[in-house]
Amino acid sequence: LGVRPTAVAYPFGSWTPRVAQAAADAGLTLGFTLDEHDLRHDANPMSLPRVNIPASISAQAFRLWVSGLSSLRAR
Repeated sequence: LGVRPTAVAYPFGSWTPRVAQAAADAGLTLGFTLDEHDLRHDANPMSLPRVNIPASISAQAFRLWVSGLSSLRAR
């Protein structure tokens, strides 16, 4: 495609520092995990948190999820 990727979403969010280093050595600058932690200004760019959206989610449930209403379930 003529475009070099700069980020990776680790498959199933699974990663180790060794995997993150290999990704960085390959020229990637961002890595996304499924680890649950707050994003801080000093975060390691190769282990940034991301949200897992289930593949089986309905369009209506997805709209609720991205609107922030899904967080009300946890309360």
